Amino acid sequence: MKYGMMAFLIMATCLNMALGAEQDPKNTPKEAVQKSAEIQLPPKDSPKYWNVRSEAISELLPLLTKKRAEMKSDLQLLTEYLENNNMASDFAAGNIPVPKDPNVFFAILQIGQGLEDMNIPKPKERPSWDELMNIAMEHVIFEGYAPTTIEDDELTHYIEMCQKKEQYGQKVRQDLRGALDQCARMWVFLDSTGKLADFKAYYADLQLQQEQQIAQEKAQYTEAHRQAVMQRQAQAQQQKFEDDQARAQFYSGRQEQRVDSRQSRLNSRAANAGINVFY
Repeated sequence: MKYGMMAFLIMATCLNMALGAEQDPKNTPKEAVQKSAEIQLPPKDSPKYWNVRSEAISELLPLLTKKRAEMKSDLQLLTEYLENNNMASDFAAGNIPVPKDPNVFFAILQIGQGLEDMNIPKPKERPSWDELMNIAMEHVIFEGYAPTTIEDDELTHYIEMCQKKEQYGQKVRQDLRGALDQCARMWVFLDSTGKLADFKAYYADLQLQQEQQIAQEKAQYTEAHRQAVMQRQAQAQQQKFEDDQARAQFYSGRQEQRVDSRQSRLNSRAANAGINVFY
C-alpha cells in the first residue's frame, strides 16, 4: 500500500473516526474525491467482489498485526516507565478515561505530521468493519490487483476463507484498539504530571539504542558474511593448489613409470643378447 492509504487506514482502524458525511470538501484531498466519485465496488454477490475483498483483507492484515505489535510494545514501555518512576499507583487511582482528543492518538501512532502533510481529513466516528473494508477495497481497485478466476462451485468456499481472515482481522483490530486506548490514558496522565517530555526523551533514547543495535547487528552480519566469503575463496584456492599439485605428481609418476618400463625392456633385450649396458 502507498503510505497515504496506510496512514488513513491506521487512523480509521485505531481512532474514533471514519469516513463521515460531515467532511468539508475543501479539506478533502483531490485524490480522495476522485476515488470516491469514480470507484464503484462490484455487486456483493459477484465473484469479483469477493476477489477484491480478499485482496483487501490480505493487504490490511499485515498493517493491523504490525501496529498491534507496536502498540503492545509501547504499552509495555509506558507501564514500565510508570512503575520505575513510582507513578503506577497514582495512575491507577486517577481512573483516567480514554481521551477524545485525536491529537493524542496521532502522537502515539506517530502519524500526525504525515496526515497533515497529505491533508487527510479527520472524520467524526469510528468506522464499522465493513466501512473499513470498503476503504481498503477501493484502494485495491484504485491501485490494481491480480484477478482470481473463481469457479461457481468454488465461490462459497472462497467466501468462507475470506470471512475467516476477516474474523482474525477484527480480533487483531480489537486488541490494537485496547492497547492504544490504554497507551492514550497513560499518555494523558504523564502530560498532567509534567512528565510527558521526560518519557518522550526516554522513548527516543530507546529507539536510538534499538536502531544502533540493529545497525551493529547488520554490520556484524555483513562482516561475518565477508569473512565467510573470503574463507571460501581461500579454501577454493588452496584446494585448487592441492589439486594442481596432485595432478602434477600424477603425471610425473606416470612419466617415470613409462621411463622405467622402457629401461626394463631395454635391459631385458640386452640381457637376452648377452650385451652389458652401462648407465
